[in-house]
Amino acid sequence: DPQIQTMGCILGTTRRPLLCCLLSLWLLLCSNVCLAAIDAGEQGFLEELYNAASGSTWLGGSASLVGWDFSNPSSDPCTWQGLSCNADESHVVVANLTGFGLNGTLPSSIGNLTAIRHMDMSNNSLYGTIPISICNLTALEYLNLGVNALHGSIPDVDIPHSYNITYNTTSIVNVTSNGTTTEETWNVTETDLIETNISHLDIGMLTQLKYLYLHSNMLTGQISNNIRKRTKLELVAVSNNCLSVCH
Repeated sequence: DPQIQTMGCILGTTRRPLLCCLLSLWLLLCSNVCLAAIDAGEQGFLEELYNAASGSTWLGGSASLVGWDFSNPSSDPCTWQGLSCNADESHVVVANLTGFGLNGTLPSSIGNLTAIRHMDMSNNSLYGTIPISICNLTALEYLNLGVNALHGSIPDVDIPHSYNITYNTTSIVNVTSNGTTTEETWNVTETDLIETNISHLDIGMLTQLKYLYLHSNMLTGQISNNIRKRTKLELVAVSNNCLSVCH
């Protein structure tokens, strides 16, 4: 029997055209549906950021230019404007959203971007505080949140031993003191806390960080000494804030 090629599928017989069609259909579906395969936590952050920072207005409201489409399951975040992924497209490693027109707050789920190396959200209209969960981005080498309207302190949180700290399945740290509970998103387990004896969280925990830009915001408080202890840190820009150096 002659060979038949159908939709890129070659079979050595004419007796199996149905199998060929099914295989081709599977390949077609996989090429679309399997694209959006980045980590679910990272996808969750991207959607939260889009909703919290007026995503529909980014880059002048041009949806086709931005490409961030959460309604289409075949839309691949690794092809979206401003994002780049690792080789197997399982993690976002670059988020370059400078000048996008972000107008809103940074979700605490930013801590889900555990593989990101380069994050630039400068020259936007972000306000609110910098989530403490940003301390979870231990692969980060470049962080630029400059020229926004962020306020509060640079992440620098004490967890005294007298506090009652519990964890639920989504790694939310609930810190209770004097009957008041506050939530901090932090990707550690109870075992990690015991082994490392974590009593303080600050941006100095980003051990791979080389460039830190937080200039031209409304940040207050002190700059932790732990930032200056980072041996890989080459540049820190924090001018045009209301900060002091912690000695």
